[in-house]
Amino acid sequence: MSEPWVEDDEFLAPPNYGGEEEDLANEDEVDDVLASPADVVTEDEVVDEPLDGPGIEDEGWSPAQGFRDGRRIVRVWADEQGILKDVRISANWRHKLADEPLDTAFNAAFMSMNAMLHTGEHRIPAPEPLPVIPYEGAAGWHTIRRARRELADLDAKLEALGDVPPSRWVGTCAEGTALSRAVVVRLGIFGQPVSVRFDPQWLAGSVYPKAISRAVLHAYRRARTKYQPPHVEYGERELLLREHARITDSMMASLKNGFEM
Repeated sequence: MSEPWVEDDEFLAPPNYGGEEEDLANEDEVDDVLASPADVVTEDEVVDEPLDGPGIEDEGWSPAQGFRDGRRIVRVWADEQGILKDVRISANWRHKLADEPLDTAFNAAFMSMNAMLHTGEHRIPAPEPLPVIPYEGAAGWHTIRRARRELADLDAKLEALGDVPPSRWVGTCAEGTALSRAVVVRLGIFGQPVSVRFDPQWLAGSVYPKAISRAVLHAYRRARTKYQPPHVEYGERELLLREHARITDSMMASLKNGFEM
């Protein structure tokens, strides 16, 4: 005898992929994350309307309306810090995808979100200035000649550098998983979501949009727990220029000791 249909069980449970399904089913904070802002559509309205609404290229768009892929399959929301807060998927996602993987729709939505929220945000800061130490004794022509010699040596080193790597951010990506790696979310070095990978076998089953959304958010939060911020690795040219500034500042500071001809 078949089990009776439960009317309020709107979405089927994920298939048995391991021990994480109960975590997803019972995790209270998943539902908290899924709660959209007040100006975002409610769960009852989620079919195609929120995905077919305005996009970044449309007049009147705002971040509160979310970021979507070009085929209007996926829409994602983030807070002011760029933290992923909500994920919605079109009820017709299988039809809209045709033969393309769902990964591509998520990756396009993430690219749209990151381009809007993070472009120009991670400028490399200048190196911390070196301590300024005045030359000993009263300043004079000997002080200027000494500073010029030191600056000339630095200029020669700069000239000899040639094509060297500039200063850069150095960091590692982080990954989080859900449903025993049926869903894998990858973060860039600045902590923003950049891609999702789905197990095709899992997606081929009776999986509904809400189950996918929950799994993506769960994997994203796990990735955030592993994330380590990047650091700046300064290039040799930038460090020599910092030394150049220190010599000039030291010469000027020497004037406080007086000036002798």
